[in-house]
Amino acid sequence: MFESMPEKNAVTWSSMMAGYVQNGFHDEALLLFHNAQLMGFDQDPFNISSAVSACAGLATLVEGKQVHAMSHKSGFGSNIYVASSLIDMYAKCGCIREAYLVFEGFVEVRSIVLWNAMISGFARHALAQEAMILFEKMQQRGFFPDDVTYVSVLNACSHMGLHEEGQKYFDLMVRQHNLSPSVLHYSCMIDILGRAGLVQKAYDLIGRMSFNATSSMWGSVRGLS
Repeated sequence: MFESMPEKNAVTWSSMMAGYVQNGFHDEALLLFHNAQLMGFDQDPFNISSAVSACAGLATLVEGKQVHAMSHKSGFGSNIYVASSLIDMYAKCGCIREAYLVFEGFVEVRSIVLWNAMISGFARHALAQEAMILFEKMQQRGFFPDDVTYVSVLNACSHMGLHEEGQKYFDLMVRQHNLSPSVLHYSCMIDILGRAGLVQKAYDLIGRMSFNATSSMWGSVRGLS
C-alpha cells in the first residue's frame, strides 16, 4: 500500500518506518529512512526515533552514532523519545557509558520514559546495583515506578541471582504501587526463584497466577526439580 501511494508525506514515511521497527524489519526501516533523506523529506522526532531503534535492533553502533549526530543537527536531540531510543541503542550496542551520558543530559526532564530506558540498560548489562540505585533515585525525584520499571529492575535481579531483592521489588509493586503483575513480571520472578533453587516457591507462585504458565516459566523450574 505504501509503495502504491501517489504522494507520500512525512507522516506516511514515519508510520511505515515505525511499522517496520515494531515488526523487526530493522534493515528495511533504515533503508526507508535513507530513502526519505534522498527524496528531501524533512526529518522529525518520530522517524529519527525509529531509525535509532532500528540501529538498536541491528546493534549497528556506527550508524546509530550517525543518526545521533543527525538528531542534534536537526534540532531534535532534546526530544525525550529520541533520547530514550538513543539510551536503548547505546545499551544494546554494549556502550552503557554512552547510554548514561545521554540519560544524564535529561535527568531534570520529567519523563519516566527516560528513567525506564536507563534502568533497562543497566539490567541488560547485569548491573543490578546500578539499576537498583537508579530505581531509588527516580522515586526521590518524584517519579512513581510503572510496570515497565518493574520488569527492568526484576530482570536486573534475575541476572545477578538476587532473589531477596527480587521478592522485595515484586511485593513493593503489588502492595505499595498497586500494580497488577503481568506475565513478564511473573516470568522474571519465577526465573529469580528458579535460579536461587527455590523451586517450591516458584511452583507456589505459578499456582497463584490468574493465567496459565508459559513454557519459559516451566523451563525455569522443571530443570531444577
